[in-house]
Amino acid sequence: MTVAEYDLLFESQHGVCAACGQAEYQRSVNGTIQPLSVDHNHVTKVTRGLLCKDCNTALGHLQDNSERIHMLFMYAKAHGF
Repeated sequence: MTVAEYDLLFESQHGVCAACGQAEYQRSVNGTIQPLSVDHNHVTKVTRGLLCKDCNTALGHLQDNSERIHMLFMYAKAHGF
């Protein structure tokens, strides 16, 4: 992905995470806000969107498995999250 493609996607998402709708708040070592992460399908390499570090990390921990994501959502919903 080029910088121009990133910028275009960033603008189309209004500068927020495609999943949670929040702006990135994580800071790098030098104190600057980190850019949103480029989320992509690890098999096809197709870009899906830009995610904040928390959402990108969560998807990684859940191994991009929609069944696990749904099960976790149902668990959270059942327990009043």
